Amino acid sequence: MAMPLNPFPLLRRRPWLTALVVLLFALVSAVVITRHWVSTESGRDFVISQIDGRDVAGYGRLSVRRLEGDPLSDFTVGSLEIRDSTGVWLTAEKIDLSWSPFALLSRTVDIENLSVSGVNVLRRPVRSDRPDTESDPWEIRLGKATIDRLFVAEGVAGPESASGISARFQNARNGSIDAQLRISPLEGAGDRIEARILRDPNSAFDVIIDGTAPAGGVFAHLLRLPEGASAVVTATAA
Repeated sequence: MAMPLNPFPLLRRRPWLTALVVLLFALVSAVVITRHWVSTESGRDFVISQIDGRDVAGYGRLSVRRLEGDPLSDFTVGSLEIRDSTGVWLTAEKIDLSWSPFALLSRTVDIENLSVSGVNVLRRPVRSDRPDTESDPWEIRLGKATIDRLFVAEGVAGPESASGISARFQNARNGSIDAQLRISPLEGAGDRIEARILRDPNSAFDVIIDGTAPAGGVFAHLLRLPEGASAVVTATAA
């Protein structure tokens, strides 16, 4: 009959081993406690305090309200806004996100799903100057993204419009890109577009675009079509 293993005599003979076991136990306990705490109300309040006021690539400061769920897995943001030097220029409501934060350790942003009830672009932002920085490239993975209603105010990109958006995006560290975008009209002139963009590590692009640009719409404005003119956009480039 096998005798049960008793590690305590070994630990008594080697105090450094005892210290190592205690240290590992303390580290594991701290990780477990922190992991649980961050999903509590006080933990979520701490996360918001670290996000509020952050600069968004020079386009203004971020403000977040009503964080629910687990910030390290699946969570919901009730609303956010970006404010530049002249005021709020972008707002968003009910943002649901599923992601893997531990991928950040390998310089990867891994978002499985992102859905937004509404985004309002109220005007063009005023971007502040930022110093040039050099850093190692990141990998970005966005499995699925949807915006139920993207509102663009008049003057931002032509006339006022509202659209539904769906997209996916992957940008590897070697520079390759695989992206897909669909814009469907909800209000306005009826602009529609579907696009697939591929880029290999040698920076060669393969682009497929299919859409409509009705007269007086956003795309007609961006394409600088004559007043009253419309267009069907079909393009393939490699």
